[in-house]
Amino acid sequence: MMNSYLLFHSLAEMTSIAVAGCVFAITWNTRIYRPKGSSFFLLIGIASLFAGGIDLVHTMAYKGMNVFHGFDSNLPTQLWIASRYLQSLSILAASGLLFLQISRDMDMSASAQYCLLAGYAVITALLLFAIFARIFPDCFIEGSGLTPFKRISEYVICLILTAAAVLLRQSRGYIDREILRSLMAAIVLSILTELAFTLYTDVYGLFNMLGHILKTIVFLALYNAIVHIGIKKPYTLLSRDILDSEVRYRTIVENSNDALFIHDFNGKISDVNENACKMLGYRRDELVGANLSTISKPNDGQYIPEQMTTLRNNDLLLFESEVILKDGALLPIEFSAKVVSRNGDGIIQSFVRDITKRKQADEALRESDKALRALLAEKDVLLKEVHHRVKNNLAAIMGLIDLQGQKIVDESSRAAMTELSNRIRSMSLVHEQLYQSKDLSRIDFQNYLDTLVSHLRLSYERFFNLHVSVVATGVDMCLDAAVPCGLLITELVTNAFKYAFPAGQPCIGTLRCEIAVTAEWDGATYTLTVADNGVGLPAGLDWTKTKTLGLLLVKMLGQNQLQGKIELDRTGGTTFRLQFAPKIAQL
Repeated sequence: MMNSYLLFHSLAEMTSIAVAGCVFAITWNTRIYRPKGSSFFLLIGIASLFAGGIDLVHTMAYKGMNVFHGFDSNLPTQLWIASRYLQSLSILAASGLLFLQISRDMDMSASAQYCLLAGYAVITALLLFAIFARIFPDCFIEGSGLTPFKRISEYVICLILTAAAVLLRQSRGYIDREILRSLMAAIVLSILTELAFTLYTDVYGLFNMLGHILKTIVFLALYNAIVHIGIKKPYTLLSRDILDSEVRYRTIVENSNDALFIHDFNGKISDVNENACKMLGYRRDELVGANLSTISKPNDGQYIPEQMTTLRNNDLLLFESEVILKDGALLPIEFSAKVVSRNGDGIIQSFVRDITKRKQADEALRESDKALRALLAEKDVLLKEVHHRVKNNLAAIMGLIDLQGQKIVDESSRAAMTELSNRIRSMSLVHEQLYQSKDLSRIDFQNYLDTLVSHLRLSYERFFNLHVSVVATGVDMCLDAAVPCGLLITELVTNAFKYAFPAGQPCIGTLRCEIAVTAEWDGATYTLTVADNGVGLPAGLDWTKTKTLGLLLVKMLGQNQLQGKIELDRTGGTTFRLQFAPKIAQL
């Protein structure tokens, strides 16, 4: 009888131990695929491994096995209660952890998983040490039966399992129903097992045997929940998140404004979304199994099936083409393809976007651009005509002034008429430069000053032996700044011609009399300089308060209109320097 019971006991325990090992293997090796809620299964798997380890020692320590000498039936009973405490507390912790992970979006890191495994190893080692060192409380006394500690522990374990069942039910929406039923069955049967083990007085008794039968059924339920379902329906074990992700993905795809085609490198379509059917006018069953060539049209080398060869060496492809609708009409589209898998015939995910409105907008933009270019060309012609007419009108005015000046006998009056003509000429030259320029908004200031100074020299023939230099290379200026600058330079150069070099007065510091006109641009500020090495202004003259028209114009143009700063340097002659920022100034 004893040998028969030992065989039954060993088979029952080894079945439980084998299932515990399978549970650990499945949960540990699939943990990386379960991003949320994975710690629930992992904790049960690790606990099963170490509880099974204690059960293995329990099997070898059972009365009659004669593996551990010097111990009686108390040893396997202690090992049993230690294993049940470890397993029940682990189920409660796993259920609580699942509840926390779902409610607080928590998860266990990879390092924490290895720490958990090591922690269970340490706890198991301490339990075994306490039992074999006879520190652990007695659970069975030969001749008396179970101790109060053993019976109370069984009831405590039942309460722990009941609490675990409550927490697990609270999280039922996040576990596959079939897995949940098997787990709840395992917990209920575990409670019945513990109750059975509170009633036996003989380790070979009926209630002991009933308890081991129920324990075997418990592990078979656990096997069904973790191992069988995990192999049969792996996606339910790996994570409910995967199912949720698939639902979200399908929802996004079906609600996308683009048409989706799943096909291989040969263009054979395996799936489409609803928008693909709406866009092309086909039913889903007409598209699935068909080839992309049936809906694509050769178009400037962008034939869709031909473009598929490009994907054999690339993962992404984007181009524009045309597709043929079911009614034969052509639809301009943007084709975006991505290689999802290269195994077998390969899987390609392609989005097709209707770009009819974009094409219409592009065409409208091109037409608008043509109209704008025509308008700008017309504006350029008009502006050139305006500048040409202004130049001609100013030339006519200068001609009238010159004719009138020839009839004036008084020399000072004739000189005043000449200066007036020069001022008008400075404005006329700006319009002439703009008329001849390709850019009607700016003039080349070097060319402008060369022409302006040349005309001024003609007005003062007696200074042909005077050297006049003009440097304004690379300086451009807009109309609003060029006109007042031209007038200002006209006044300063005219004053230099008239007063800097009186008869019989030598030039200062050199044998050659010079006037230098320069213009500079540093990207933010213009600097105009008119310098001569003549006799200079009278020592007591304050040029800002003089009543002469020329210097009054210099002040008005430089400070008021251009809003610049004018400096006078009397060293070695006379130097006027104007600095201003380019902006539209008004008198």
